[in-house]
Amino acid sequence: MAPKAATKWGCAGVLGALSIGGFALFGVALVERIRLDPFWVTMLCTTTGKYSSGKTLTVPTITAADLNLDENDPATVYIVGNYTAAATIYDFYGWTQKECVNENQVDVNTKSYKNGTVYVEYPDGAGGTYLLALGESWIPEVDIPMEETSNFKSWNSFSINGSVVYWASTQASVTVISQFHTETTSSASIFGLEGSTVKLSERWCGYKANFLTNAIGENVCEDSYEELVVPEIDEAVPPDEMKGTKKDIEASEFKRDLICGLAMAVGLLIGFGCLITAIILIRRAVRGAQAAEAGGKAVETDDVKV
Repeated sequence: MAPKAATKWGCAGVLGALSIGGFALFGVALVERIRLDPFWVTMLCTTTGKYSSGKTLTVPTITAADLNLDENDPATVYIVGNYTAAATIYDFYGWTQKECVNENQVDVNTKSYKNGTVYVEYPDGAGGTYLLALGESWIPEVDIPMEETSNFKSWNSFSINGSVVYWASTQASVTVISQFHTETTSSASIFGLEGSTVKLSERWCGYKANFLTNAIGENVCEDSYEELVVPEIDEAVPPDEMKGTKKDIEASEFKRDLICGLAMAVGLLIGFGCLITAIILIRRAVRGAQAAEAGGKAVETDDVKV
């Protein structure tokens, strides 16, 4: 085989291998694109446990009206039985546990980056309510791996004094509101390269509670207090939804499409480009070999004639 022909065959072999690699890159990019579509499916979280610890409160034996006191004033000092109730602080803490199903190809980590505030919806004396701060709320760090189920707890810790006790004892239930400051990290990988996004957000959750029996209802959450609709203690509710914002999802999908699209385009360019070039070289090598063979036969014929 002539040196030039050997070179062409060698180059064609290298180009063939590069062509296979290009088509492989296209295939991997296509699989990644399919794997990450849709990029985010809303995570559903259902309540799997509730706990409340605190004193079971006793209904006052006399009313604020009997003492000519304002029952709507949190600073009111009044007597329950034979002791000053406002001097008695009732401490409560509790948690709600939720089980979240992550059907995405995204690992999620969430936690409180600082403690929030626990409130109770308290009468404002004008027929409405306001948020009376009682204590703190927080969410310990929890990982929710892709395609797995994890449990996490949201905690409340608060104290109430005698005047709030008196008011609570006259209610079938009171509404406890928790404000959480959350840091959520979402991590996804494309072609083995991992990228993460971190988002700080505010989450408002609420539940009904009966401080006389320590009974608590379902804890529901929304992105703002105004959106929150708190169910009654015995009311069943659908699972909470952990949704991504439209803006964040669209930004992540754009990055996915850009990376996978470029990889598929480069893969096809390399695959077809190298394949076509290899075919051209092979054809030239074959034609060169045929021409050389034909030339050799012509020389042999001339020799015979001589």
